[in-house]
Amino acid sequence: MAIPKPRYSTADIVLASHLAGAGKSAAEITAALHFPNPRSTYDLLSRYGISLVPRSAGQVCVRLAVNEKAVNAGLAVAAAEERDPARSMALALEELLLSPNTFKELLAAAERRRK
Repeated sequence: MAIPKPRYSTADIVLASHLAGAGKSAAEITAALHFPNPRSTYDLLSRYGISLVPRSAGQVCVRLAVNEKAVNAGLAVAAAEERDPARSMALALEELLLSPNTFKELLAAAERRRK
């Protein structure tokens, strides 16, 4: 006899989604919501198109408000290069933040442009 799959309420799904968006791991969400195990939490969120930040890779989730024109430009570059858009923009941001001089120069240029 097969073990029945747990049924999740809408509130469970919304809260799990919120916690995922806040950068919580599957294990943390599982513990907070008393789900059966991290794998079931991962599977539930995946069904709704929600990705979790892989903790083993030393990554964190960062929420940013970005100009729509800039995002569209990044999407266009990723499409032209046949790359995953989210991964491409994450790599570009990582590279930028790891290059302090370039980051300072870009900040100064952005401030001049907004004046």
